[in-house]
Order: sequence, then structure tokens, then C-alpha cells
Amino acid sequence: MEHGRKAVAVLPVHYPKEILTAMNLLAVELWGPPGSPVSHEAGRLQTYVCAVVRNALAFLASGRADVVEGVLFPHTCDSVQGLGTLATDFGGWGKKAFYFLHPRGANRPSARTFIEAELRSLAADFEELAGAPIDAAKLSWAIKLHDEINLLRGELLRERARLDLSDRELYALLRRGEFLWPEDHLLELRQAKVKHFRDKAFQTGAPVMITGYVPEPAGLFDTLNEAGAFTAADDYAAVGRRILPPRKLGGDDPFKILADGYFTAPPCPHAHGGADDAHALSLRFGRPRGCAGRDHPRAEILRTGIV
Repeated sequence: MEHGRKAVAVLPVHYPKEILTAMNLLAVELWGPPGSPVSHEAGRLQTYVCAVVRNALAFLASGRADVVEGVLFPHTCDSVQGLGTLATDFGGWGKKAFYFLHPRGANRPSARTFIEAELRSLAADFEELAGAPIDAAKLSWAIKLHDEINLLRGELLRERARLDLSDRELYALLRRGEFLWPEDHLLELRQAKVKHFRDKAFQTGAPVMITGYVPEPAGLFDTLNEAGAFTAADDYAAVGRRILPPRKLGGDDPFKILADGYFTAPPCPHAHGGADDAHALSLRFGRPRGCAGRDHPRAEILRTGIV
């Protein structure tokens, strides 16, 4: 890569990006990619399997991800977990595969013990690729870095009405964090805050809350804007559900701090919260912003794609 860092492709949704950052590994998230499967390898999975997984298999097999040194498969769902074992056999993928299994459900002592062990295990698995074991001080630095990124991303979404950006432009900026080195993404976010925040509301359309898996297709935002609406609140798995509140850094073991983050994050059906929890949170999140509705297949709620 340009800065001499090794890159790791990462399947959705939740994973400890701070560990990769601390070990000088660049995470490049692979959300599909969107559209029709790019090669016939997608046909090696049943047509009813998640489109994200089918397209990811086809993308990996096409050679377009050969620049990365490995791929990380979080246990987002059975399909992504299954892809972790199928990719090397069915997709012609010859790179190293890594796995991360996070707990589901409530914050229990057993869940915390489990996630902490998984975090340490993943860091150990990356040692050979990184060329050195993880450094605790560097991990604490990475946590602080990603906390600042989360703070700015949350502020841009929370104060959406004051931004002189279209929805397409805003989400293009936020999604650059899926592949940029975190310090570079942080710089862009800081610049956006300075350049695009207005003193009072700039968006004059009807505020809408949007939810789903990933902000695709981008043309959806054009349609909303042309209809006189704008995205005022976000509940995307790829965006809003991954914005953690600031974590307390101090003398604590950074792995324990990382573990804490999994239970303070917004509810997500792919992590510690169910769909009902996420729905309740999204209503509390959207109402203060005066949202007229949510993007969902039903009349009163409009949801985009997989949740």
C-alpha cells in the first residue's frame, strides 16, 4: 500500500477496528459490493443467500481484492460466518482468513469474558501479518483516535440540518472511513465540520429518518432530496449503529475498554441488541429531530434493504 501498511478486507458489520489500527493494518470494508454479482462465482451460493455475501464471494474470486493480505470474517450472521469457510474453497481465495465471533444478547459476565478473550485472540492472530505483537499503549492510542472519529461522525449526523451538504455528499464522506487510514478520515471530518456547518438550519426539506443495512444505492438520497426531504437521523448498520459513545481511558486494560464498547454501542440486530431494541432506539433518536417518517417497506416506516 502507499504508506507501506498491509491491508485486510473486512466483511460487515461489527469488528474491533482499533486492533487493526494499533497494529498498523489498514481495514478495507467489503459491503458487497453493490449491484449485480461481478462474476459467475456468486452462483456457487444459493440465490436466496444474502446478496452481500454472494457479491462478496464473487468480488474476492474475481481478483479485485488481491491487493489485500487477508480477510476478516466477523460473525455478523450465519451467511458471513459460512462465507469464511467457503471463500477459500469456492472462491479461489488464497489469502489468510481471520475470524471474529462477538457475543449476542445482554451484557452478562459470561458475554464480557467471551468478548475479551475473542479480542485478545484476534490480536494474536494478526501478529504474524503485522510483524509484531500488539502494544497496549498503541491500542489505547487507537481507541482514543476512533473515539474522536465517532464523536465527529455523530456530530455531523446529529446536526445534519445545519450542514450545507446533500445526503449523497454526506454519506460519501462518512463512508470514506470504510477504507481510509483512520487519521486521514479524521482530518477530513474535521475539515468538513469547519467548512460545511452553518450557524442555523440550512436544510429546509422534510426531515426523514433512514434505516437499513448499508447506504446503497446512493441514488436513494437523490430521490429523497428531489422529493423535498433530507436524512435527519440515521440508523444504518454501516453508519449510525456503529457510532460508539466515548470510552473512558485510564489505567484499565485496553482490551477491557474495547469489550465495554460492545455493550454501550447502539442496539443492532447483528450484535447485542435485537430488532425491537433498535426500533425503540431509532424512534427516540428520530423524534427530537422532527422526523416525518422512516424509510421502510410499510407505509409508515420506510427501510432500505437488509437490517
